[in-house]
Amino acid sequence: MTPFAFSCPQEVIDDFLRFGSNTAKSRMHMIAAILPWYSENGQLSEEARSVLVRVLRREYHGGYGLVVDGVRYAAWYDDQGIRISRGNSARHAPFAETIPWNDALDRIWNLYAAGTFATNVEAVEAHSNECRDLALSLLYLYYDRTAQCRGKYLSSLDPYVGGGYPEEQAGLAEALADKDKAYAIKKDLDAFMDAYENDRSLLRWPYHNLPKIKSRFASLLVSWDSVVPQAAAELTHNPFITEDELDAAISSGSNYVGGKKRIYDYFTVNPSHTQKDKADFLKDE
Repeated sequence: MTPFAFSCPQEVIDDFLRFGSNTAKSRMHMIAAILPWYSENGQLSEEARSVLVRVLRREYHGGYGLVVDGVRYAAWYDDQGIRISRGNSARHAPFAETIPWNDALDRIWNLYAAGTFATNVEAVEAHSNECRDLALSLLYLYYDRTAQCRGKYLSSLDPYVGGGYPEEQAGLAEALADKDKAYAIKKDLDAFMDAYENDRSLLRWPYHNLPKIKSRFASLLVSWDSVVPQAAAELTHNPFITEDELDAAISSGSNYVGGKKRIYDYFTVNPSHTQKDKADFLKDE
């Protein structure tokens, strides 16, 4: 007799959406991405869905483990969506439930609308966080220009550079919080991106995600008065490192010679390490 496929409780799915992204400040990132579409009519258009699924897939990656009501659940993020299973592994679990990315987006949208996706502090600070993140990306872009680009493009950033980090980031973030200044900087970025399409020599290195940088202006050019308050003062969870994450870490090794063996020994020879110890160890490797 073939066992029935696992059906994940909604509470568990919601907790993975709140906590399991593996991206710092992801709830604030999602609030900032959702707001321009939510403030328009409170509903997901097809255009909004296309944009936000890309954001979601960028924010949620790797694997994650949560203990909910004393039961272990593992999640793995792949092209199809979020695979969730009971136990310590989901990536190859035969009866894992897959939450498609579109369904995950719908649920995050509904949680946000209900005021239960994030904390109220995160909802309030999402705007300033977006300004700081965008400011840093723009500064990296500014300093990566080649000689033929200087004086022609991104000159709107000139008043905010020269003091060194973190003063430059703080000054530019403050400017981005002003809609008029943000709009002027965006026009300058648009002109640069048009030129860069035809002349890749305008940048020294091609690693900048220009579409992502441009898309982040959307949340800065709408009214944040329409942000939905989030009810929670604090969100708590009980995470653990899954076998999927350990396997991925061992298979990819680390930046140092002998990394695979050290990772394996650390997790198997003395398995009593705390979750924080394990996370810190993997970050160091």
